Amino acid sequence: MDNVAYGQPASGYGYNGRYLSRALGVDWPEPTYIPELSRKPLTRRFRDLTSITQTVAFADAAQVRFVPFVPPIFSFEETWLLEPPSRNFPSVHFRHSDSANVAFMDGSVRTFGYASVIDETVTFPPPAAQVARMEEERLGYVSNGDLTDPVTRDELYDRD
Repeated sequence: MDNVAYGQPASGYGYNGRYLSRALGVDWPEPTYIPELSRKPLTRRFRDLTSITQTVAFADAAQVRFVPFVPPIFSFEETWLLEPPSRNFPSVHFRHSDSANVAFMDGSVRTFGYASVIDETVTFPPPAAQVARMEEERLGYVSNGDLTDPVTRDELYDRD
């Protein structure tokens, strides 16, 4: 790691907070200016998941954070939040010989091989230097299918 967020390494795993919790995974004051977010519960119940055997809970995780200095710095750091493929920011760390350990909501743990894609067609894609560092550090996504398909790319993160 280039930088340690909390003075010492705190976690090597990230939580699927985008789909199992609120977008930030924490309980900030309710954003009353966005009514659909203020009504969303802080967490989801097992009964609300289509398949607990196919929903990621935790995985090996890290990030390459953009630090806007001159010149810009792309810092390899720990992270506590897994980003799904639709967010275009790989955060699963394939640190075990290009494999990552993934815990699912049913308590099972599986190993996945490295898979990653960056969508360059979005309005603000990550800078090329950041993407190169993500690839170098082997950051990607957990997937059973096609990461370029908008319908199925988040299938293991959100089973709604």
